[in-house]
Amino acid sequence: MQSGCDLRMSQMMAMYEPELHPLKNEWALWHLEKEESKEWVDCLKVIREIETSEDYWLMFHNVASPGNLKNGSDYCFFKKGVIPMWEDKHNKFGGRWLIEIGEKKTPQETTQHINFHWYKMLFAMVTDKFGEYGKNICGAVVNIRQENNKISLWTCDGKNDDANLKIGGILKTELSIPDSAIMKYQLHENFLIGIKYYARPRLFIPPRERFSYSASQCFSPKL
Repeated sequence: MQSGCDLRMSQMMAMYEPELHPLKNEWALWHLEKEESKEWVDCLKVIREIETSEDYWLMFHNVASPGNLKNGSDYCFFKKGVIPMWEDKHNKFGGRWLIEIGEKKTPQETTQHINFHWYKMLFAMVTDKFGEYGKNICGAVVNIRQENNKISLWTCDGKNDDANLKIGGILKTELSIPDSAIMKYQLHENFLIGIKYYARPRLFIPPRERFSYSASQCFSPKL
């Protein structure tokens, strides 16, 4: 039995315990830094698990931003239970919206541009900006490369054109992507069978003044 003093102490401690705010989905942040002596999959590690808003902001403030990663490294931010690989059962029938981020005038500008788009994308995911289409999202990837950095949003069903177009439109708005920029949606299956350099995007979003959210208008021609 607790003494009166112990009971009061327990009550005081409970008063100062921070209230946690669970997210709609639980997430994991993965880091990939390729080592020549290891298989690709062995270099892929979970470095954070994100279950609450507080977890997210701890990650934001304490994990190195993607713009500071080594060349050839990736961050992957995926729903728990989804492995950031094309072959994973949650991904293999899906695809990705791809945003290419070229070199800017200075290295600092390039770093800022990468970080801005990455964190805006993650924030849109954890705050459920995609609404009913959030269930179609698997995760996001940022690839740091020498000449062409890339950020992508992965969805689970590459043939669900209506949902993917809605997701792409929301993504373009949330990331403040210019109207002049064209976004493209690629199927993972093309990468799995080795035709990634030849396959045309399944979908694309052209400048908004010429775009209506119609799958038939945005279907890319067959090869």
